[in-house]
Amino acid sequence: MDDPPQSRTIILQQNENQHSMTLKTFPFLLCFGLISLHLCAQGSAHVLHVSGQVEYFSQHGAKPVLLSPGMELDMKGKVRCKASSSAKLLSNGQTIVVSGSKMRDLKDLAGAKAGENNSGFTNRFLNFVEESVKEGDSEEKLKEHHRQYMNKASGGVKGYASQTYAIRPLLISTGKMPAATVTFQWRSAAGEGPYTFSIAEPGGSALLQVPVNDTLLSLDLKQVALLPDEEYEWSVSRGSAAKSPAATIMLAPSVVDATKNNTIHQSNYQSSSPNEQQLMLSYAYEEAGCYQNAFQVYAALHSGQPDNLLLRRVYAAFLARMDMVGEAVRVK
Repeated sequence: MDDPPQSRTIILQQNENQHSMTLKTFPFLLCFGLISLHLCAQGSAHVLHVSGQVEYFSQHGAKPVLLSPGMELDMKGKVRCKASSSAKLLSNGQTIVVSGSKMRDLKDLAGAKAGENNSGFTNRFLNFVEESVKEGDSEEKLKEHHRQYMNKASGGVKGYASQTYAIRPLLISTGKMPAATVTFQWRSAAGEGPYTFSIAEPGGSALLQVPVNDTLLSLDLKQVALLPDEEYEWSVSRGSAAKSPAATIMLAPSVVDATKNNTIHQSNYQSSSPNEQQLMLSYAYEEAGCYQNAFQVYAALHSGQPDNLLLRRVYAAFLARMDMVGEAVRVK
């Protein structure tokens, strides 16, 4: 039985009212959600660089703590610089510069930076550093980072994810190589050496074979007959039963040089601290697939400043991505 006209009119008016309320409420809910996300994201900051002495007060009446690179700060706290000291913090991909002897609220300093946009490289770099510091925070996080990255990277080395290989090349020994001395490393479940290390053209016969007792080998690639910008494969075997998958390398000094040149001409490079500059360079090397060069920069930074928490955590996250999770845990 059909509804009478009057009933249909009431129903239509109710639907229109509900639709109108939805349209009016949606922008409010969207705005509220974005504000909530912004406030949640503003929960902490990491210290990127400190010059001199900068004090952090976690709450009113708390004793000050001197900032050091890598520290995580609650955005509810306050900061104050001594004399001409300064600090650079990192929060949600934005840098926050702290200077002056006046006590400042961190959330106010962060609010002043809201809406600013960095260049493509700088934005990627800052997000990379922030995520690396978080991933290098604990052994559990490093192992999870390692697991996730290995799942993504397993296709980059032929047979890398296969359980049939008793010997596994490390990702740090793949990719684009400099015309210099590099170290090839692998893991072995097949027992101790001797091993046979080989470099060959893809699918071809070996160009070089070297007997090795350890699980690493340093070679001066300038002394090996490799053509620039051509792909080659290296592998390791132990007797006739145990072998590794073939790992791809390319002698690419032009890529290494271009990566460095492009990085040092980035807009924010010259205004950054020496440590930030080296982190930019190592990030650019890794992004370009120049893992050996990235490793050398990270290792030099860590060796020169072993107590720098920021450098340790970023280096540890890098080692985890290179399938060196044991070394990563020891570094962090």
